[in-house]
Amino acid sequence: MIASNRSIRRLQYFAAALFALATTCSATGATNFSIRHQVSGGATLWGLVEGPDGLVAVGTGGRLLTSEDGKNWQSRETETDAWLTAVTFANGRYVVVGESGVILLSDDLITWRLVADVPTEERLNNIRFGGGRWVAVGERGTIIWSDDAVIWRQSSRLTSKWLRALATSEAVDVDGTRHRIWVTGGQADVRLHSFDGIEWIKDTFSGNGGKDVEAFTPIYSGFGTTSQSEGTFRVHSHEFGAVGSDGFIASYHVISSLDPSGDDPNGIYHGFYFHSLSGSTDDEFKDIDWRAIVRGNGRHFVVGTAGTVLSAPQIYSRSEWTRHHNLPDTTFTAAGFGLDSFFIVGANETIVQSSPSFRGQLANLSARGRIVGAHGSLVAGFVLGGAEETTLLLRGVGPQLTDFGITAPLPAPRIRLQDASTTTLQTNNGWRFSQHLSLATSQTGAFPLPDGSDDSAMLATLAPGAYTLTTNDESGDEGVTLSEIYHVPDREGVFPAAHPINLSTRGRVGAGEDVLVGGFVVEGASAIRVLVRAVGPGLAQFNVGNPLADPTITVQSADGTLIGTNDNWESQAHPGDQTTILNEILETSRVVGAFPLDAHSTDAALLLWLSPGTYTATVSGNPTTSSGGEALFEIYELP
Repeated sequence: MIASNRSIRRLQYFAAALFALATTCSATGATNFSIRHQVSGGATLWGLVEGPDGLVAVGTGGRLLTSEDGKNWQSRETETDAWLTAVTFANGRYVVVGESGVILLSDDLITWRLVADVPTEERLNNIRFGGGRWVAVGERGTIIWSDDAVIWRQSSRLTSKWLRALATSEAVDVDGTRHRIWVTGGQADVRLHSFDGIEWIKDTFSGNGGKDVEAFTPIYSGFGTTSQSEGTFRVHSHEFGAVGSDGFIASYHVISSLDPSGDDPNGIYHGFYFHSLSGSTDDEFKDIDWRAIVRGNGRHFVVGTAGTVLSAPQIYSRSEWTRHHNLPDTTFTAAGFGLDSFFIVGANETIVQSSPSFRGQLANLSARGRIVGAHGSLVAGFVLGGAEETTLLLRGVGPQLTDFGITAPLPAPRIRLQDASTTTLQTNNGWRFSQHLSLATSQTGAFPLPDGSDDSAMLATLAPGAYTLTTNDESGDEGVTLSEIYHVPDREGVFPAAHPINLSTRGRVGAGEDVLVGGFVVEGASAIRVLVRAVGPGLAQFNVGNPLADPTITVQSADGTLIGTNDNWESQAHPGDQTTILNEILETSRVVGAFPLDAHSTDAALLLWLSPGTYTATVSGNPTTSSGGEALFEIYELP
């Protein structure tokens, strides 16, 4: 599996490139709110996050509340009465920061422990995770970082002002190259940026007239090119929403250029570009101190003092900001998504929940495998849920894979779409340019195909139901191919309610480029639970010849973070009770309609909690017990 990481990174681009668009599905905003928890004179809550065990909110006086359903909140004991300011979840761990350098850890939301050795006694105001690293910022320019949330190190101090706004974003180039940026800001418009979260650069550009910067949220990241006298440069661009004191709302740009000589991998220039949008809201909001900005389902939400909550599909337009009413007149300090809802927290232990209109969902499948023999094929199956028709972009890519380092692509892939009765609905062998295909390619973020190439592509408008997309080569040639299923939004970026609820790919697994690689996207605002399986021996019951004897499945996030891995489904690495986990896998398989795996088989399975983002699943064989064979990769969205 390690040997195939480079190939995995290439495939991750195919899904990652469309993620920015996949997350722009429209929502009308959270218009109905309910107060779930409030205590007169209680603590001020400053942080909120969702994890697989539920929600956690933290605040002053060491206050820490958890909830499994968003409605009923329970106080948890900690070893501190310090002001807790922020919380995040990543890599199976909840991490809380607060005053006096306090850091709390938990694996289950129930038991919390203090980190013993923290290299600062300053108050920490925020924490984020990205690229396998936690970064926390705080008073007097404090920045600390950790790769395991246990051992922390301090970055050089570049300012004496407090820092609170913190965010990270990653751009993915067409060849799989990744470029991450960290940004932080705070008192009197102080702003810093970093490429690794360790070494920071202070921004000297004038920004918002000295207003405090309270929060950032990622909006966009991507690559492009620019031509200058020195040559043609690859440009990576990151955009963040920013809010702060005195009604300040802005977009915040970080643009960096890659030196074509390769001498400076971080770029020959990089700068922050603020175009203040304080006037984008009415004068009634000019005195509001905005404390948080979050983005979900294609809308930006800002929350602040006086119980004020605004939302807009675009951060730039004055006319599109909408105020949400029927909210308590209190200071809101933080916001986030979870349990298919939008949550806001603030003073007097206030916790507000929206109507459940922010559900996450599966979207898009990219599967790469090698076709061997005259009758070889790569088979992708999917089920569309919902009650309406939806349009998909379907592609079988071969020749174009040479641009991504594949040395032996399938020369002329042919794709065939069939319904559940095996009736052929559409076929394509060698795509040709059309305005509809061009628009769908742009809307989904799929990489472009050269006009007249032997790659295949077609659009299909389908009713809910089960379908199969088969990719092969009519001439019997062998090679690596990429099968893609994209969920196509409308011209406004709105996705229909109907969407793929399970995705599967069957193909040959060997070694090196012969691993079966599936990329998929979780779109929306809230996390979802999925069942992921790699089936080899279980295919024998369906008369599949030469099934893979001992498949292993590994799931990674877009930044390469390991989410989970399994070799044999009855041997789970999760720290919970094994019997409970296995029973849950069996029951989940029954609920979603997956065929049962035999007891003691060497098939693999995982139950995962996945936040919105891009993921890659790799199915490989055990080199000591398997010489290769047919394998099935499956992912099911749980209700």
